[in-house]
Amino acid sequence: MFMMEKMKKKSLLFLLGTILFGSCIIFSGHLEVHAADITSKKLIAQPTATQIVTFEDLGNQPWLQDMSEHYTGKKVGSTLTFADLESITTLAPYEDFKYSSSSNTNNIPPEIKYFKNLETISNSPSITGLGISSMQFDGPIPTEIGTLKKLKTLDLGHSNLSGSIPKEIGNLVSLEIFKAPGVFFTGSIPASIGKLSNLKVLNLGSKNLSGTIPSQIGNLTNLVELVLEGSPFENDPEGLTGQIPASIGKLSNLENLELDNNALSGSIPTSLGNLNHLKKLSINFNKITGSIPTSLGKLASLKELRLFDNQLSGTIPGSLSKLSNLTLLRLSQNQLSGTIPPSLGRLTNLTELNLFDNQLTGVIPPNLVKLTNLESLVLSFNQLTGEIPSKLTTLTNLKELIIGGNQLTGSIPKGIGNLTKLTSLAVNLNQLTGEIPAEIGNLTKLTRLYLNNNQFTGGVPRELFSLPNLIDFYY
Repeated sequence: MFMMEKMKKKSLLFLLGTILFGSCIIFSGHLEVHAADITSKKLIAQPTATQIVTFEDLGNQPWLQDMSEHYTGKKVGSTLTFADLESITTLAPYEDFKYSSSSNTNNIPPEIKYFKNLETISNSPSITGLGISSMQFDGPIPTEIGTLKKLKTLDLGHSNLSGSIPKEIGNLVSLEIFKAPGVFFTGSIPASIGKLSNLKVLNLGSKNLSGTIPSQIGNLTNLVELVLEGSPFENDPEGLTGQIPASIGKLSNLENLELDNNALSGSIPTSLGNLNHLKKLSINFNKITGSIPTSLGKLASLKELRLFDNQLSGTIPGSLSKLSNLTLLRLSQNQLSGTIPPSLGRLTNLTELNLFDNQLTGVIPPNLVKLTNLESLVLSFNQLTGEIPSKLTTLTNLKELIIGGNQLTGSIPKGIGNLTKLTSLAVNLNQLTGEIPAEIGNLTKLTRLYLNNNQFTGGVPRELFSLPNLIDFYY
C-alpha cells in the first residue's frame, strides 16, 4: 500500500513537471516571437532611403504631404522616398498652398524627424508680397524637433501651437532664428535654450509663459534680438516673474531687448549698460523697482528707451543726456522724483519725451526748446511749477503738447498759434491765469483741446469754436 502511494506521488510530480516544462517552452517561444516583433518595429521606425513614403509616415498630416510633394515634385505612396524627404530644406507656405486656412488642423508630427536636412520651418511665406497666407500650426511641438541638427530658422509666430517648449530645442545647434510671438506656450523657458550658441533672434512673445528668465540666456552671445513679451490684457496670466538676469549684459551684439507685459521684479541690472549695440530697450508694464541705472547712459547706440508703468523711483539720471541717438524716451507711470534734468535738452534727435504720471517737481526746463525734432511732449500729472516757457512755442514740429495736471502758473504764451502741427493740446488742471489766446484758433489740426480747471479770465475766443477737426473740447 505504501509503495502504491509512493508511485502515485512520483507520477503526479512527473505530470506536473511535464506541464510546467511544456509551459516554459510555450512561454519561451512566445518571447522569441515577441522579440521578433520588436525587431520588425525597429525596422519600420528606421526606413531605408529607397523606401516609399506613405501618408502615415507623414503623421497623417495633409499639409506635410502637400509640401513634400511640392518641394520634390513626387507623389506620396507612389514615387516619394525617404531620401527625397532628406532633400527638402524648407517647409513654408507657398503660392497656391491649400492649408493656410484656420479651419485646417496642421500639427507638427513626430515624423518631422525624417526631414533630416531641414533648414527652415516657417508659419509664414518664404517670399512676402505675393498674397500668400500664413498657415496655422496646432498642437504641441514634438520632442523630435531636437533631431533637426541643420535647422536654422524656426518661425512659428501667431499660430495655435500649445503646450510647453520642449527642452530638446536646445539640441538645434545650427538654429539662428526662433520666433514664436503670439503663441500659447505654457510652462517656463527651458534652460537648454542657452545651448543655442548660433542664435541671433529669440522672440517668444506668449501670454501663457511663466517662471523666470533662465540665466543661461546670457550664453547666447550672437543674439541680436531678444523679445520675451507677455500679454497686454489685464485678465491674462501675469507672464514671466523674477528678476532680469544680469547675464543679459553679456550679449554684446544685442540690438533689441523687449521684456514688456510681464511681472518682472527687482531692479534693472547695471550690466545692461554694457550692451554697446543696443538700439531699443523696452521693459514696460512690469514691477521693476529701484532707480534707473546711470550705466544706461553708456548705451551710445540707443534710439528708444521705454521703461513706463513700473515702480521705478529716484531721480532721472543726467547720464541719459549722453544718449545722442535717442529718439524716444518714455518713463511715464513710475514714482520718479526730483526735477527734469535740463541736460535732456542735448537729446536733439528726440521726437518723443513722455514723463507722465510721476512725482517730478520744479519748472519745465527752458533747455527743452533745443529739442527741435520733438513731436510729442507729455509732462502731465506731476508736480511741476512755474510758467510755460514761451520758447516752447518755437518747437514747430510738435503734434502733442500735454502738460495738464500740474501746478503751472502764468498765462498761455500767445506764440502757441505757431504750433500748427498740433493735434492735441492739454493744459488743464493747472493754475493758469489770463485770457485764453485767440491764436489757438490757428491750430486747425487740433482734435483734442483741454483748457478746463484753470483760473482764466474772459470768455472763450470764438475762433476756437471754428476749429474744423476738433472732437474733444473742455474749457
